[in-house]
Amino acid sequence: MIIHALHAIQEEHGYLPAEALQNLSRDINEPLYRLYGLASFYPHFRLAPPPSTQIRVCRDFSCHLRGATDLYDIVCTAAEASPLGDVEVTPTSCLGQCEEAPAITINDRPYTKMSAQRITALLDTLASERTLRQQRLTPIDTTFQCNPYQGEPRYEALRRFVEDGDAQAVIDALKQSGLRGMGGAGFPTGVKWELVRNTVSDVKYVICNADESEPGTSKDRFILQHMPDLLLEGMALAALLAGAQKSIIYIRHEYGREREQLQKLIRRRQHEGFLGDSLFDSDHRVE
Repeated sequence: MIIHALHAIQEEHGYLPAEALQNLSRDINEPLYRLYGLASFYPHFRLAPPPSTQIRVCRDFSCHLRGATDLYDIVCTAAEASPLGDVEVTPTSCLGQCEEAPAITINDRPYTKMSAQRITALLDTLASERTLRQQRLTPIDTTFQCNPYQGEPRYEALRRFVEDGDAQAVIDALKQSGLRGMGGAGFPTGVKWELVRNTVSDVKYVICNADESEPGTSKDRFILQHMPDLLLEGMALAALLAGAQKSIIYIRHEYGREREQLQKLIRRRQHEGFLGDSLFDSDHRVE
């Protein structure tokens, strides 16, 4: 995918050099203007060499209510006083950390519940050439009513469907539950799955929208952090029922930590036979 290729180039160079974009255009047979269009649209891509330290301060709704305006001034003052020198401080829209506002990112890593003391400590760490660690996740010692599994998930719902193949039973259960999509339309989930299943097509996809770019919420990130197996099993079940072999999770750039954890979990579940080829030693597959 083009986005992945752009990320790889930026990880290697720190930005997107013109020569690298020209080479990519030639290698994948894509017009150069399309690559520039993508690179200039997304704020995390850079077409020029970046400063050594990039700090983005969230100014959206939740952070604004927690003092983001004052925080931005504090960050600017701390950056000017820091011996780092080459520091860029910019305001930004929602970083998806709303329940722990105010939030910032330093070189794309999110840090929350910010204060003048914390900001100074982070900049001092960078100035001393020590590695800036990712902020630890807040542990939650509780169970969730939406999570049917206690302990290690075994993908029982997916296993039952692979064994008996009763698609109508799944659709009937979804309809009876009254489950609806979380989008503005609130479309009934059972009806949607049934429509996709009954649609004749050689290629079908299941797509999960984990972008969550609206301010004031963090529900998707919470599920990604604490119940990722429910997401993966649900997508696999939807894929088998609908006749899809590929499932795509669209995750926002600011959820880098969640993306890494999800990639590790997907590889683990593939190794266990819960995802990938030959689900539970059957002829079913979901990529």
